[in-house]
Formats: sequence, C-alpha cells, structure tokens
Amino acid sequence: MPQATEATILMIEDNKMHRFMYDFQFKQMGYKNFTAVGTAEEGLEKVKKNLPDLVLLDLILEGTLGLDGLEVLKKIKENPSTAKVPVIILSNKREKDMAVEVKRLGAVDYILKAKYLPREIVDYVGKFLGSHGFQNS
Repeated sequence: MPQATEATILMIEDNKMHRFMYDFQFKQMGYKNFTAVGTAEEGLEKVKKNLPDLVLLDLILEGTLGLDGLEVLKKIKENPSTAKVPVIILSNKREKDMAVEVKRLGAVDYILKAKYLPREIVDYVGKFLGSHGFQNS
C-alpha cells in the first residue's frame, strides 16, 4: 500500500497566495507530488494528462474560458477518463446549498477554507487518502 505522501494531488486555485501556502504546507508535511495551478483550463489539462489521486478545487476561478469551479467539476465528472478522480471542493463560498450541490455533481466533500488552517486541511487530506487506499505514516 503506497504512503499518503506519495499520492498525486492537484490543487486548482486562482489565488496565488493560497497556492503558495498550500504548496508550502503539503511539502512541509512530506507530500512529494503536490501541484497547484491557477486557472480552470490548466487544471482541466493536468487532470486529463496526469489523472491525479485527488483534486482540490476552488469554486471561484479565473481563466480565459470563464469557467468556474462548478463547471470544472462537471467537466471532470462527465469525462469517462477522469470521472473516478476524487474531487474535494475547498472554497469560501458560503451559499446555503452549495455543499449539497457539489456533492450532487460528484465531489466527495466541501470544505470552507476560512474555517480551517491550511495544516488542518492537509491533515484532512491525509485521512481521506488513508481511507482510499493509501497508508498514513
């Protein structure tokens, strides 16, 4: 069983500071295959090309196609080659029914970024991976 820190994790997050914070935190916790990209287009390309073990997806995204996180989630789940890639939504959107909507579209969880420190989210990701075929050290 591979270690959780060996999992391939892709973050799609338009906020450069958030990408930097999470990159630092995942690397500090020993994750070797964490990548963060800043646009929906780049994220979709990497998901198709690399088939990561997990995608962390923000709902508010910038990019030339004007796709938001919900549209990215739909595209990932509608494509037979990427449909099984688990997606966790990390967002600050506090709309009442958003968690229900993203799960209906195929996300495995919805986490409000503002409620947790990046380290707590990294810990959660490790537990998630541990329950999905990876070993936590």
